[in-house]
Amino acid sequence: MCFKLGIESVKDGLIAAAPFITLVVLWATIRMTRALKRTDLLVSFGQRFNELMTMRHELNKRVTELMNLAGNAKGLASVSLEADALNYYKRHFDLQFNEFYAFRKGLLEREIFTLWMRSCALQYERDKIGDTKYEQGWKSWLDEWHLGMEDEFTKFMSKVHDCKGDAQRVRKIVKEYWPWWQWVF
Repeated sequence: MCFKLGIESVKDGLIAAAPFITLVVLWATIRMTRALKRTDLLVSFGQRFNELMTMRHELNKRVTELMNLAGNAKGLASVSLEADALNYYKRHFDLQFNEFYAFRKGLLEREIFTLWMRSCALQYERDKIGDTKYEQGWKSWLDEWHLGMEDEFTKFMSKVHDCKGDAQRVRKIVKEYWPWWQWVF
């Protein structure tokens, strides 16, 4: 009889705890899935960034070669270089677009994304490939790939570009766009 009462009380306890246990398992599953997705995205973004850096290195080698050319050959090579530089920037901003929306969905850590955006703020002021400036690349991406549309990403990037490399302002802007619920999952 005593044994039977013990089993009944355990059974009643498990029935009462079942919803709580289900929520804990669900929460743990979501956290694990998000952690795996974060890792996959970070690796993917890293690979795309490395490809862009290789492309940029090749473009910079062409800039050096271009300085040694003269006449019509220089003019033709310059036009080709500008088109390729704009293509580089379009791919660069395409990557940033994907990073931004991954960040907004809570799939990128705020510290990592802030570091990347601080780099963008500095690049906006200083970066160029040959005669093609970062700002030209941004405008080309906006007009040709983003079709001039304004959305959360373009507003965000405009704010980052306006920071002129000020790390505190960039941190504040990133924090404004940080998903408030990210700490839960």
